[in-house]
Amino acid sequence: MGDEGDPREPDSVPGASPSRSADDDVSVAELFRMLANGRRRRVLWYLLERPRTTLGELADILVGWRASEGAVVGPDEHEAVLISLHHADLPLLEEAGLLEYDRETGAVRFPSHSELVRGTIRHSYRYERGDECDGSG
Repeated sequence: MGDEGDPREPDSVPGASPSRSADDDVSVAELFRMLANGRRRRVLWYLLERPRTTLGELADILVGWRASEGAVVGPDEHEAVLISLHHADLPLLEEAGLLEYDRETGAVRFPSHSELVRGTIRHSYRYERGDECDGSG
């Protein structure tokens, strides 16, 4: 597997520019970098279904998700998730072009993305869950 910039491993899909996915402002490398982090991956999964939400709602969902999987969720978990989302996860996802985050109001919006980006996020969900991935998106 080539490194970033290696001509043997393009940073895009056929028909797309080298640094951007088709019809989108999201770099392929950035999309995969964001999907490599579990919390950010879950934020994107949630935003596929609910493109407008808030910082507080995302924290609730993420903590609930962990608890539903049997993780021990302590009383400070919600605050820790809020802090991480506000200071790290949401700004990084915004910088990558995957969402819009209003730090003043806590509003989070998942803008319209190409089916390629949306399909890649959906595929990461199915892959992590162990669902059959037939390549259809």
